[in-house]
Amino acid sequence: MVQAKVVVIAPEKIQQIMAAGQEQLSPEEFEKLCDLLVDLSVYGLTPWINTELGKLMAKFQWELEVEVSPKWEEALIACDRAYLGRELKEMCAEVFLSPDGHKKQLCARLYEAGVPEVVEIMEPLLGKGEPEQAPRLFPQTKYIYQSELRQVKDRLEELYRTNPDEFYHRKHLVEKAIEERQKGKAKTMLQFTLEELQEILNSANRLYR
Repeated sequence: MVQAKVVVIAPEKIQQIMAAGQEQLSPEEFEKLCDLLVDLSVYGLTPWINTELGKLMAKFQWELEVEVSPKWEEALIACDRAYLGRELKEMCAEVFLSPDGHKKQLCARLYEAGVPEVVEIMEPLLGKGEPEQAPRLFPQTKYIYQSELRQVKDRLEELYRTNPDEFYHRKHLVEKAIEERQKGKAKTMLQFTLEELQEILNSANRLYR
């Protein structure tokens, strides 16, 4: 079985993604985005989550909101010269940013997202204090992302009907997390206690009895 990739997204980035989704997606798509971000935090990056998130993120259009400073322009040029367009698009995909746009736009998105390879090239040219003055790519919003036990169980029930393969993959991850805790070596789904994991598993088992 393919193991899910562990992906950690900072709360600030979640805010930015949610704000863009709230503005640019339909209500139904935004609700799906919220569910997928919860899924990502709980189960890691499964192939199905990666595919579904990619479909939604591809619809985002990121725009610079202010004119750039000379130093910022110089830093963008340095990034532009350092990477091929294909490489920048791949980096965007890895952190769930839209790969659309020219190379400087991609560099700006990646810098704003804190991607180390891009920051390493651009930051020396910006100088002390310049990162705070750099154009923001995303609007600010309140922190509206929250993972709840009830939502995890509801999602499993939905996937049991719509995507059985993903349902059984997640059930396996829950079973693995329970086994780890029983052995005193918790590594999977760390946000849940043993009792909560058992509650999730019991809920899943009831679906096909």
